[in-house]
Amino acid sequence: LVVLHDISQLLNTSLTREQLVTCVALIESGVNPEALAAIIKDLRQSAETTRQESTTPARISRSEINDV
Repeated sequence: LVVLHDISQLLNTSLTREQLVTCVALIESGVNPEALAAIIKDLRQSAETTRQESTTPARISRSEINDV
């Protein structure tokens, strides 16, 4: 696992040791590695989108301001 984590760090996967252990266990139990990688990428993109949406201020139209 140490070598796998070192390789993971060299490839900038940003996976923790715990996450790597989980991925290895899933792959050993028969999960398709390519499908697992695709899911991880999708989850990261969704998380980034959510972060961006939560930090972007809401835009208020002039009509909404005039209604106040």
